[in-house]
Amino acid sequence: MQCFFKAFAVILGANFFIITAASMASAKDMDIVVKARMAAMKDIGSNMKSLAQIMRGREGFSKDKIKEILANLEDTASRTPSLFETYAINNRSEAGTEIWENFDDFTQKAQDLQGVSRTLKMTIQTKEQLPDAMKALGATCKACHSKYRN
Repeated sequence: MQCFFKAFAVILGANFFIITAASMASAKDMDIVVKARMAAMKDIGSNMKSLAQIMRGREGFSKDKIKEILANLEDTASRTPSLFETYAINNRSEAGTEIWENFDDFTQKAQDLQGVSRTLKMTIQTKEQLPDAMKALGATCKACHSKYRN
């Protein structure tokens, strides 16, 4: 009988270890997913800030620079839905659970940013066009953030 309890204790301990290790690995994986999302959102913010600096005259206007920034926005927007395919939230995440409840709409909002960025990349010729461009880009950001960001 005592042998049975020892074997039971060993099995119970092993299961506890496996479950704990699996949840720790899972938490680490989730943290990696969240960090990748946060990096992408930070990249979008940085590109928007660069456009604002150029619009305000704090940086010089260059069509090539504008096209580079808009290409970065377009690329990040195209990758955004795949970054959110896995449900993952931690205490630093600002992602709302509504993303996964309305994933098609969330994806459409990312595609809207992608499309606006692509169109502007092909049409911006002068610094005077930047205020309207910023409004159009900002509207896509706001549409997503007001619904899906905590």
